[in-house]
Amino acid sequence: MNTSVALVGNTCAAASWTYAGIKYAFAVTNDSGALGWFQWAHVYPTGSGFSQYQSIRVGTFIGYTYNWRYTSGCYEVTNDVGVHSHIVGYNYSAYSCYAPNATGAALTQQSSLLGAVGANATGGAGQPCWN
Repeated sequence: MNTSVALVGNTCAAASWTYAGIKYAFAVTNDSGALGWFQWAHVYPTGSGFSQYQSIRVGTFIGYTYNWRYTSGCYEVTNDVGVHSHIVGYNYSAYSCYAPNATGAALTQQSSLLGAVGANATGGAGQPCWN
Protein backbone atom coordinates (compact mmCIF):
# COMPACT_ATOMS: atom_id res chain seq x y z
CA MET A 1 0.00 0.00 0.00
CA ASN A 2 1.24 3.51 -0.84
CA THR A 3 0.22 6.86 0.56
CA SER A 4 0.97 10.26 -0.95
CA VAL A 5 -0.07 13.85 -0.35
CA ALA A 6 -3.04 14.71 -2.59
CA LEU A 7 -3.86 18.16 -1.18
CA VAL A 8 -2.32 20.82 1.04
CA GLY A 9 -4.56 23.77 1.89
CA ASN A 10 -5.92 26.08 4.52
CA THR A 11 -8.67 24.68 6.72
CA CYS A 12 -12.12 26.24 6.25
CA ALA A 13 -11.02 28.15 3.12
CA ALA A 14 -9.33 30.68 5.42
CA ALA A 15 -6.96 33.23 3.89
CA SER A 16 -4.02 31.77 5.82
CA TRP A 17 -3.27 28.54 7.69
CA THR A 18 -2.60 30.68 10.77
CA TYR A 19 -6.37 31.17 11.21
CA ALA A 20 -7.48 27.55 11.55
CA GLY A 21 -4.58 25.33 10.51
CA ILE A 22 -3.57 23.24 7.54
CA LYS A 23 -5.72 20.66 5.79
CA TYR A 24 -3.93 17.64 4.32
CA ALA A 25 -5.50 14.99 2.11
CA PHE A 26 -3.60 11.74 1.54
CA ALA A 27 -4.29 9.36 -1.37
CA VAL A 28 -4.07 5.63 -0.63
CA THR A 29 -3.18 3.27 -3.50
CA ASN A 30 -1.84 -0.23 -4.10
CA ASP A 31 -0.72 -2.17 -7.18
CA SER A 32 -4.38 -2.44 -8.28
CA GLY A 33 -4.96 1.33 -8.22
CA ALA A 34 -6.63 3.96 -6.03
CA LEU A 35 -8.24 2.65 -2.82
CA GLY A 36 -9.39 5.89 -1.19
CA TRP A 37 -8.14 8.86 0.80
CA PHE A 38 -8.02 10.33 4.26
CA GLN A 39 -7.90 13.93 5.36
CA TRP A 40 -6.69 15.78 8.46
CA ALA A 41 -7.91 19.32 9.19
CA HIS A 42 -6.91 21.95 11.78
CA VAL A 43 -3.31 20.73 11.86
CA TYR A 44 -0.51 22.92 13.18
CA PRO A 45 2.26 21.94 10.75
CA THR A 46 5.76 21.01 11.80
CA GLY A 47 8.80 22.25 9.92
CA SER A 48 8.00 22.91 6.28
CA GLY A 49 5.02 20.55 6.30
CA PHE A 50 4.20 18.37 3.30
CA SER A 51 4.22 19.08 -0.40
CA GLN A 52 1.73 17.73 -2.94
CA TYR A 53 2.51 14.23 -4.30
CA GLN A 54 5.08 13.59 -1.54
CA SER A 55 5.16 9.94 -0.49
CA ILE A 56 4.20 9.28 3.15
CA ARG A 57 5.44 6.30 5.15
CA VAL A 58 3.71 4.49 8.00
CA GLY A 59 4.46 6.29 11.27
CA THR A 60 4.95 9.73 9.69
CA PHE A 61 4.15 12.57 12.09
CA ILE A 62 1.38 14.75 10.62
CA GLY A 63 1.37 17.70 13.03
CA TYR A 64 -0.08 19.02 16.26
CA THR A 65 -3.48 20.21 17.43
CA TYR A 66 -3.48 23.85 18.46
CA ASN A 67 -5.73 26.43 20.07
CA TRP A 68 -6.39 28.75 17.14
CA ARG A 69 -7.39 31.92 18.99
CA TYR A 70 -8.89 33.57 15.95
CA THR A 71 -12.60 33.80 15.28
CA SER A 72 -12.81 32.58 11.72
CA GLY A 73 -16.31 31.15 11.69
CA CYS A 74 -15.05 27.58 11.57
CA TYR A 75 -12.71 26.95 14.48
CA GLU A 76 -14.10 28.76 17.47
CA VAL A 77 -12.68 27.68 20.80
CA THR A 78 -11.86 29.71 23.88
CA ASN A 79 -9.58 27.30 25.74
CA ASP A 80 -7.54 24.13 25.29
CA VAL A 81 -10.58 21.95 26.05
CA GLY A 82 -11.94 22.78 22.59
CA VAL A 83 -8.76 21.97 20.68
CA HIS A 84 -9.54 19.36 18.06
CA SER A 85 -8.68 17.97 14.66
CA HIS A 86 -10.90 16.42 12.00
CA ILE A 87 -9.94 13.10 10.44
CA VAL A 88 -12.00 11.70 7.57
CA GLY A 89 -11.48 8.44 5.68
CA TYR A 90 -13.07 7.52 2.37
CA ASN A 91 -12.97 4.24 0.42
CA TYR A 92 -13.73 4.04 -3.30
CA SER A 93 -15.31 0.61 -2.67
CA ALA A 94 -16.76 -0.93 0.52
CA TYR A 95 -16.22 1.39 3.51
CA SER A 96 -13.40 2.97 5.45
CA CYS A 97 -13.66 2.14 9.14
CA TYR A 98 -12.38 3.17 12.56
CA ALA A 99 -10.29 1.20 15.01
CA PRO A 100 -12.52 0.43 18.02
CA ASN A 101 -9.68 1.07 20.51
CA ALA A 102 -8.65 4.46 19.04
CA THR A 103 -9.50 6.62 22.03
CA GLY A 104 -7.73 8.75 24.61
CA ALA A 105 -4.06 8.22 25.38
CA ALA A 106 -3.74 5.48 22.75
CA LEU A 107 -3.83 8.16 20.06
CA THR A 108 -0.61 9.72 21.32
CA GLN A 109 1.41 6.58 20.64
CA GLN A 110 3.26 6.36 17.35
CA SER A 111 1.95 2.85 16.81
CA SER A 112 -1.70 3.78 17.35
CA LEU A 113 -4.16 2.99 14.58
CA LEU A 114 -7.16 5.24 13.95
CA GLY A 115 -8.79 3.20 11.25
CA ALA A 116 -8.33 1.87 7.75
CA VAL A 117 -8.73 3.19 4.22
CA GLY A 118 -8.70 0.45 1.61
CA ALA A 119 -10.33 -1.95 4.06
CA ASN A 120 -13.03 -4.39 3.01
CA ALA A 121 -15.44 -3.24 5.71
CA THR A 122 -18.98 -4.07 4.60
CA GLY A 123 -20.98 -3.16 7.72
CA GLY A 124 -21.84 0.33 6.47
CA ALA A 125 -20.74 3.84 7.35
CA GLY A 126 -19.50 4.59 10.87
CA GLN A 127 -18.52 1.03 11.72
CA PRO A 128 -15.44 -0.39 13.51
CA CYS A 129 -12.91 -2.29 11.38
CA TRP A 130 -12.59 -5.26 13.71
CA ASN A 131 -15.04 -6.65 16.25
